[in-house]
Amino acid sequence: MNFSHFSAIVRMRWQITRNQFSKSGRTNRIFSVLLLILAALGSLGAFLFSIIGGNVFLAKMEPFYVIYVWDALALAFLFVWAIALMTELQRSEILSLKNLLHLPISLSGAFLLNYASSFASLTVLLFLPAMLGLCLASVWRFGGHSLVVFALLASFLLMVTAVSYQLRGWLARLMENKRKRGTVIAITTFAFVLIAQVPNLVNMRVMRSQATTSMESGEAHIEQLTQLQKQHTAGEIDGEAYASAVEKLNEEFTQQQQAVRDAETAARNHTAAVMNAVLPIGWLPYGASAAAGGAILSPWLCVLGMSAIGLVSLALAYRSTLRAYTGDHNKEYRPAARKRAKVFARGSILEKSVPFLTETQSVVAMASLRSILRAPEAKMALLTPLIFACVFGSMLLTGRIDKLPEIVRPWLGVGALSMSLLGMLQMMLNMFGLDRHGFRAYVLMPAPRRDILLGKNMGIFPLASALGALLIIFTGVVGKMELTHIVATLLQIVVALFIYFTISNFTSIVAPMGMTVGTMKPVSMKVSVFVIQFGALLLVPVAIIPAAFALGAEQFAGVIGGVHGVPIYLLLTFVELPLALWFYYQMLNLQGRLLQEREQAILAVVSKVAA
Repeated sequence: MNFSHFSAIVRMRWQITRNQFSKSGRTNRIFSVLLLILAALGSLGAFLFSIIGGNVFLAKMEPFYVIYVWDALALAFLFVWAIALMTELQRSEILSLKNLLHLPISLSGAFLLNYASSFASLTVLLFLPAMLGLCLASVWRFGGHSLVVFALLASFLLMVTAVSYQLRGWLARLMENKRKRGTVIAITTFAFVLIAQVPNLVNMRVMRSQATTSMESGEAHIEQLTQLQKQHTAGEIDGEAYASAVEKLNEEFTQQQQAVRDAETAARNHTAAVMNAVLPIGWLPYGASAAAGGAILSPWLCVLGMSAIGLVSLALAYRSTLRAYTGDHNKEYRPAARKRAKVFARGSILEKSVPFLTETQSVVAMASLRSILRAPEAKMALLTPLIFACVFGSMLLTGRIDKLPEIVRPWLGVGALSMSLLGMLQMMLNMFGLDRHGFRAYVLMPAPRRDILLGKNMGIFPLASALGALLIIFTGVVGKMELTHIVATLLQIVVALFIYFTISNFTSIVAPMGMTVGTMKPVSMKVSVFVIQFGALLLVPVAIIPAAFALGAEQFAGVIGGVHGVPIYLLLTFVELPLALWFYYQMLNLQGRLLQEREQAILAVVSKVAA
């Protein structure tokens, strides 16, 4: 392993980048070149700004507050680094370790060269100059004992790159299986979205707490002033005593507000110090702040901790790489493979029968369910309601749910029902998109086409109803809804789904879309198809009308008619449920005939992107 090997890797990465540019259009190439030029100029500007501006700002703040400056810079770096890592995982043309093994070097040498080449990234180009400039500004402002900041920065980069290199290698080996590739991308996207929401949720919680405290103290001050005004009006105190009392109350209120702000600042600083001391990603800000305050031992302990994490991650990554290229990792999968073979021997999922369905309908339903559970793109679509639940549910938890009016609480369940339905639209409005060439089996199947549509709907129904039930129960518990309202909204899932199945069946037949393998991205979609799909999307409120009508009738009877304690919402839901099923079965016969007329056109659309 020598410099020529490293330069060869750099040239290969450069060639890969050039190939990606050449495959794109001329406008994209010009835009990419301009973006690189702007990134280089921005890096130089960030370096100069960090030195000059950092020295000016650091001179105006206490040494502890350096921790917030480094926190902002480190979090921005990690955010952009995570986005770049996710983007790299989705590329089909990536320089892997297999390419390096053609060089006349050992496996360990190729491993280290590949890791070293990972530093040549746009994220490092953007952030490293700013970090170096801030290090120089810290030394300039706080003296020579802040030289340890350079060691902190180096160990931080080692830790981040080593851990991400280990994670990327592990995910890359998982993604060698094309079926697992989409699943890995979906899970990483889901995790990234949730992690990105944590600072926002914490900030919302803190702001609401501060606003509540300020409001309570303000209300108490106004009440005291009102009491004084009443005493002055009643003649209990004269004008001079009243003015003196008001002035005293204002001074006490000002001092109280200042004490509250000081306590909040102290609590915030203590929380920031504890979190940075506990979390490894905060050891760089914590060590830089400690060094600015004159500490010697704690910054070097942070350097040793981050360096240890980085070295251990590299050792584990090399061990897993060695096992992968020697075949030793296959031993772990042999017991699992034998277990799966035993499960398969007991019977396939397609042999299961669904209650109230014929044999043909059961086969289509179980095949549709199996394809949804196995398709990575379907898993990405199924994660959408869960993301909605985590984001909006956490907002409800951090909000003042106790002050929500009683008349509004039942509508939270209707909103959760709408959210769950919106999350399933990608699969419901294009039911045959996942079939691709497999749709030919339905064309050749000697069965009524209404049975195919019914089986397709029943394949989606358990997943859609389960996700909707989770959202409604979560919203009902958090929103403190009544039990009858929760039960009625759960039953409204069936009503909404069977009403919308009639819309989605028609849309899937008239406006089918071919999808790229592994994604929910449509290919060569016509304007007419887009218009029909968008129109079906706007018809989502139609499926929610029964729930809104039943709940509105109960509230109208309570407000206008004075009828309380009668579960009208639940009773009307029991009436709407058989009506929705009857309407669905009546429309199913018409849609079955329409499917038989258009099945060849559907096959031509959904099968042309099966490769």
